[in-house]
Amino acid sequence: MTAVRQRWIRMLWIALLQVLLMAALGFAALDAQPAGTVSTAARSGNAATPEQLTQRIATLIGQLGDPNYLVRQAAQSELSRIGPEAFDALTAAENDTDIEISSHAKYLVQQIRAQWIHYGDSPQVRRILDKYELLDDAGRLRALRQLSFLPRDEGLAPLCRLMRFERSPLVSKFSALLVIDQPDAIARSWAARQRTIETNLAQNNGPGAQWLRAYIRFHNDPQAAAADVDKLVDGELTGLVPFANKAQRENALSLESRMVNVLEQNFNRRDRALDILQKLVPLVADDQESVSDFADLLVQHNAWQLVQQLANRAETTFNSDPVLLYTWAHSLLAAGKTAEADKLSDRAFQLSGNKAEDHKDMGIQLSQRGLFDAAEREFRHVIATSPQDTQATIDAQDYLSAMLHDQEHELQAAEVLQKLADAMDKDPTVLQRVKEYGIDNSPDMKRGQMHFYYASDHAAHDKLDDQRRELDEGAKCDPTNADILIGLYDTSAKDPVRRKQAMELIHAADKGFRETIALQPSEPSYYNQDAWLIGNTEGDYELAIQYSQNSIELLKNRPEELPLNEAGFLDTLAHCYAGKGDFENAVKYQARAAELDPHTLQIARALEKFRRHLEKSHTEKPSSP
Repeated sequence: MTAVRQRWIRMLWIALLQVLLMAALGFAALDAQPAGTVSTAARSGNAATPEQLTQRIATLIGQLGDPNYLVRQAAQSELSRIGPEAFDALTAAENDTDIEISSHAKYLVQQIRAQWIHYGDSPQVRRILDKYELLDDAGRLRALRQLSFLPRDEGLAPLCRLMRFERSPLVSKFSALLVIDQPDAIARSWAARQRTIETNLAQNNGPGAQWLRAYIRFHNDPQAAAADVDKLVDGELTGLVPFANKAQRENALSLESRMVNVLEQNFNRRDRALDILQKLVPLVADDQESVSDFADLLVQHNAWQLVQQLANRAETTFNSDPVLLYTWAHSLLAAGKTAEADKLSDRAFQLSGNKAEDHKDMGIQLSQRGLFDAAEREFRHVIATSPQDTQATIDAQDYLSAMLHDQEHELQAAEVLQKLADAMDKDPTVLQRVKEYGIDNSPDMKRGQMHFYYASDHAAHDKLDDQRRELDEGAKCDPTNADILIGLYDTSAKDPVRRKQAMELIHAADKGFRETIALQPSEPSYYNQDAWLIGNTEGDYELAIQYSQNSIELLKNRPEELPLNEAGFLDTLAHCYAGKGDFENAVKYQARAAELDPHTLQIARALEKFRRHLEKSHTEKPSSP
């Protein structure tokens, strides 16, 4: 080869490498943009149709297996530039028989998946998705839940994006179900929500995408979507297998529980929800924790026949646990087998323990499981057999009265605290014990709560004058009791004098809460109390919402208190949004409270009330063009 020709070839190679380098730099700059930020047509300046883009992507994927290295690299660079629009085709190409196509496709899919954050995501979304790729499935499910409860549908597009890019079918389906389980968009925003979902679905046909397509179809034509839902459930039933370990069990139960909720609440298909629960019965491990968790899920959905099936399968585990025995007894009672139910209840009672404290703790566990009759038996046993001046008795009276109030047995609730109030009046020892035990619940607070229960009973019987009298007495005992002040506000709508008096008390309590917050800014309960008061009366709703959000954030720093209080604090936030008239967010947060605490009836009743208001807003607000 002559020197001239060698120089000529070298010059060609240099020129070609310069062109490739410039192209690579251009592609890298484009690739630095988060997935989904700009469409391919917008990036290139060409108005390619979806069909043309699909064909171009198919051609480029084929070129990933070209014998020429430069052709393969150019195809990879362009597919990387196209980004999310090529994701579905690349995912399919991961299984191509051509190893070059398969390996390049896997690399590109991983590259697209790593771009979880969109340039237009809010700071809250960015915070939640920070280091998302490092989380295990359980951590990712927690992040998805946080996205689903962001206001104003901030989390909708990220949830759809994660549904599409997630490699884990479980996480993908969970993301889709969270989208479906959000409160229905009001008429003027449904079209926008549908567009967001469909844009992010693109050509994806994974399990999560199939659920979202069924959701859209159901919203527009419920009857036509029935077959889609049946097909999805049938596929889910086929895929359910025994859990390999505890982590898999917990993640799978989180998914199936969400799916059962969606089928019942969003698709009106309780029959298929029960099919899933029944399929899970033989898959639950026999250990106490697994059986207990699943039994609680069955109780939440009133699947009493399935409780009996679970009990027959895990009889040894049930016989060793009083809560499970009480659950089994309740299922028999629901089936009309009273004698058998009584025998099991007696066995459970004997297993509860020998001390008053044991029976009180058992009552608390049962009430948290929604087994109210059994809980009442345990609490009343403590009250009847333990001295009045013991903490076990006083606690049992507090818990029992609150539980009865939650069930709207107002007179019985008042009478439980009446016994305590009478004992405090007659016996100085009892009064002293209440002062010692009730650090945040003084004797006057207990009397105020008693009057509130009496007032609630009068309200149930439309005795307005008697209700007002009891509320007035309650306010004298405890002028900081938000429920009493809310009652005074609600009963003064047509009486300007009483409304003025009520507002004076509300302003005084509000001022007191704010002063306490200034002194103890890290204590979440005072933010929550003030937010509850204002959210249910009148005042600065935006500040009430902020206070409520502060209480929830502060509560997260106290993991030991989180399980007990998170649902109640979310209940407060929902009421603050309702006070503002934002029922979409009210439903969203109340639904989360109900999910965390499915057995508190006041939370469930509020959720239904907010849903009715939201449904009403659907018909009152016109659709946008």
